[in-house]
Amino acid sequence: MSPVKTQKVLSSLVTTPVDNQRVAVRITFHHRLLRTIIATFQDLGFVIDDAEESLGTVSGTKRSGYFLRMTVSIRPRGTRQMIVRSNVQYNLETIEEPEPYQYFFSTLSKALFLEAQPIK
Repeated sequence: MSPVKTQKVLSSLVTTPVDNQRVAVRITFHHRLLRTIIATFQDLGFVIDDAEESLGTVSGTKRSGYFLRMTVSIRPRGTRQMIVRSNVQYNLETIEEPEPYQYFFSTLSKALFLEAQPIK
């Protein structure tokens, strides 16, 4: 698939971020979105600490000479979108800079794109 076509598909899955810590995702399958979030955590080297499907939350930690904890929650927004909110802590201090959130949401967007592709 060409880079332009790939970008169009990606942009059809994730809208412009609501703010640094939230994006609206054009998907209505709660279970599929949580499963993709868990896979994204693992792709980024996080160990899943807790996943609550009924609450729509996933938490994980990454220890590599430092302590990084991420919690992601999802909730419906209308009938065609879900809001994905992320919170990242570095050594128990909340990270306010946008870069870690942008990196996570970019990786999640790619995972959602791959999840949406038919298996051949």
